[in-house]
Amino acid sequence: MIDRAGPATDGGHPVYWLSDELLGQWPNTYEYWLAGLTLLDRLRSRLEDDSR
Repeated sequence: MIDRAGPATDGGHPVYWLSDELLGQWPNTYEYWLAGLTLLDRLRSRLEDDSR
């Protein structure tokens, strides 16, 4: 969820990941996508290490 009424941080609004509870929050969409890409890169690295 993007909180468009929230404060703008580095040109973006806060992002919240919700399920039955708040699972994560980021200051803006850039940080949200960066966190997702970082997670994917770490998973890729683990898979490469496991296949060796």
